[in-house]
Amino acid sequence: PGQWHTLGLAGWERLADALEKAHQQADLPPRQLQQLQTRMYVARAQVHRLHGRLTQATELAAQAVRKAADTGDAGARRLAALCAAWIWVQRDAPDSAADRLRSLARDNAAPVLSARAALDLIRGDAATAFSRARQAARADPGDPRGWLLLSWAAEARGNRLSAERAAAEALAAAPRWPPARIRFAGLLQH
Repeated sequence: PGQWHTLGLAGWERLADALEKAHQQADLPPRQLQQLQTRMYVARAQVHRLHGRLTQATELAAQAVRKAADTGDAGARRLAALCAAWIWVQRDAPDSAADRLRSLARDNAAPVLSARAALDLIRGDAATAFSRARQAARADPGDPRGWLLLSWAAEARGNRLSAERAAAEALAAAPRWPPARIRFAGLLQH
């Protein structure tokens, strides 16, 4: 996450175009080519989401979900559902996000737990958000999202010290990632 914002939207689009052309020119079986294209839709949706272009991100995520279902690629289906859930969280549409996360019901990977924690925070369930964010941070300590959500959930529960510690961990995991920097600085100011 710390490097995603440094390339810029235009840079990511050029990179995605180049990768897609390379995949099309490669001598790959059709199914494998479809799986790669599906994952490119997911990657593009993520880039647009990270740059606040939610309409484009939603369209790309929907295409990724459809293509993943067509190819039977479970990994791409998981990525597409998770990407769509984050988009709906950003759009402040918790019911739509919850629908996407239901398809990942038994998935306890750190990104899925982080998405569920964010949804819990939106719904005002700080205790559940704290538990899930802590699980996410423990599952992948190098991913700042779990730490950042743990910081927000700790603060929502009234535990300022835990919020500061978790924000420091998010910053340590991704020192150049703007959300971690902003959160950490915001806690220091108060």
